[in-house]
Amino acid sequence: MIQPSKQASKQASKQASKQASILLQLVLVLSLGGCSSGRSHASGLRVRALPLAQDTDGGAGDAGGPTPGSAPFAQCKQIVDAVGNCHGATPVKIECRAGRIVIPPACDRSGEDRTDGLSTFCCPTATASTAFSTTPIQSPTTMYFCACGQGNCNCQNDMVLTDSSGTVLHHPRIYIDWWGWGSPPNDPNGEMQKWRDFLENLGGSKWLATVEQYYDNTGQYAGNPSDLFTGAEWRDQTNPLPAGYPSREQFIAETNAAIDHFQQPPDDAIILIALPPSILDPGYMRHDHTARTGAHNDAVWIEAAYSANATRLIEHEVAESITDPMYPEHKAWQGGCHCEIADRCAPPSFGSTPGSLTVGESPTADYTVPALWSNDRNPDGAGDACVISHPNHEDYYFVDSTGSLEWIPYFGGGVYDLGHLSGYPLKTGGYYVWGPGAAAWGRGHEDVFAIGTVGNVAHYHMDLWPPTSAGWDSAWGRPSNNSIPYSPDAFSFRPGRVDVVVVGQDVNTGARSIYHRHLKNGTLYGWDNWGAPSGISIDSRPTTASEEVYWADVFFVSHSEDPPHVWHGYTSNVDGAGIQGWNDWGHPPSSGNVVTVDAASRGAHRIEVFALTTDGTMWHDWYDHGTRYGWESWGNPGYTLAMGVGAVDRGDGYVDVASGLSPTLDHKYWNKGQSSWLAQSSVYEYTRPDMDSW
Repeated sequence: MIQPSKQASKQASKQASKQASILLQLVLVLSLGGCSSGRSHASGLRVRALPLAQDTDGGAGDAGGPTPGSAPFAQCKQIVDAVGNCHGATPVKIECRAGRIVIPPACDRSGEDRTDGLSTFCCPTATASTAFSTTPIQSPTTMYFCACGQGNCNCQNDMVLTDSSGTVLHHPRIYIDWWGWGSPPNDPNGEMQKWRDFLENLGGSKWLATVEQYYDNTGQYAGNPSDLFTGAEWRDQTNPLPAGYPSREQFIAETNAAIDHFQQPPDDAIILIALPPSILDPGYMRHDHTARTGAHNDAVWIEAAYSANATRLIEHEVAESITDPMYPEHKAWQGGCHCEIADRCAPPSFGSTPGSLTVGESPTADYTVPALWSNDRNPDGAGDACVISHPNHEDYYFVDSTGSLEWIPYFGGGVYDLGHLSGYPLKTGGYYVWGPGAAAWGRGHEDVFAIGTVGNVAHYHMDLWPPTSAGWDSAWGRPSNNSIPYSPDAFSFRPGRVDVVVVGQDVNTGARSIYHRHLKNGTLYGWDNWGAPSGISIDSRPTTASEEVYWADVFFVSHSEDPPHVWHGYTSNVDGAGIQGWNDWGHPPSSGNVVTVDAASRGAHRIEVFALTTDGTMWHDWYDHGTRYGWESWGNPGYTLAMGVGAVDRGDGYVDVASGLSPTLDHKYWNKGQSSWLAQSSVYEYTRPDMDSW
């Protein structure tokens, strides 16, 4: 800020004091509503005192408020101490846009407005004798508020979400109301189609599966249906938009109009009210509800301003609308300060969020979502529980002695024979050589690959459980002029897509390379040659994991070194770049040689690698955001493991690994620490296992 002269400073001080007095009265008025709202609540700093100075240039050139040690800072702290006894206050910059105060992320990470008092910003308690001012705040303006954290009122304090006996949405369905978009709509960034694409992929996703652990007073659980988005849309040009950002009452009226237009949708309907770019983005979204008379109960709406970051805000509100739809009258799942399932993990999060998960894409955008809070991850209330997926279902696959694919729907479950391509059994023999590679790209959508006796990739697909569509096909073939000496592996980073990698061996030269092929929305694309490290042989099946959208990590064992080493290759663009770099991960500190590996990813830039050595020991190494931590022993069940290794990210922070010695399949997992080895007998496994999870 520009330093004023002494005279100007004195005048500014008087003006600041006057403004502080007026606005303190205003905020006290606003605080009477208490800390209750249908807003999506977020934790952070609570507003405790008021403006010290006012900028009439809209904030241009101002990066922040008073700095510690300055006179304004001291004045701020004095006010804070007087009204809230909050020591060590830090002033934060607050903007007034379109007549609303907008709290920046430094103060409230969701950026919600706080002009109606229905917020988690618990302002100083007002008394009956307080004189209030109705003086409006002029816009645009920038003010400096004193803010400080309240240790007993933020999302990080309470470690679990608690049930307040409210309802949850059992089968939510989303309807879009494009309010006031005109014809043709003014959509300079193409957001309308992006929102459609995103919502079409959100339902049934592993990410939204986290809501399914929460239930209501009827004993029914929150839903994550694959048909979450109905496809029903209304471009409302009948009810005019207000001049500024709509009020709660105006959103209620528009929600009722949408319900009438959609002809009384189900009680679990969510009306997404999408505002056009002509309405100033307030920097937040929220969900709320309105009482609906007649045959239907309350209706939930989400107000969504036009924004390039809209999908990340929409998913936040969708998850909270499902698990806490009728707040404040009928609270459901919340933590302290009314913090809901997405608030608990919104940046800056409690603990360390595990990155993001991609739930869909369009020709112009990929849709990634941040973590949600999972009580199942942290039932004892100790530690972080922000997850990007939830463990619903885990599958094990292997090939038996007849060349048939065998399936265990969950560990400890029965074994099901899925057969093989007619007349072409799958290859068997050698636990380290042959076996399946599996991936699940959505809820109940599973793809399993193996090598048939003719040397081609055989593909088994299964949709939904119980299976409503399942079967074998041979369309994947093999790379031209190559044989395939080891089993394949598969991965998926988005719904509707599955990627496969194999080792191809040139039939003329014997040279081996990594090859890649993928299926996307029903279209099968050709083989890509990803090559191999210079001078390094490929002497095991490849294993893959995807730590981020379009990203692939490939691992294999090479005998070019003695003892054999694990090698790693990566690409950030599986559709074009090929392998962008190779790394030698060395070998575990074992008395035996590493013979096979498998990999899984627990989130963005986090890779777990498991290696089996000839002395029957399982080893683990991992990479997390640029740091590789090195090999550690996971031991064995008390006997030599010999059936290869399969690994999977099960969600909720779990990573699972399977191996064994036929006829026993053994399983171990990580969740805040290593579990013991668990055994399932009589599986008659003749190849290495593989696993997927959805």
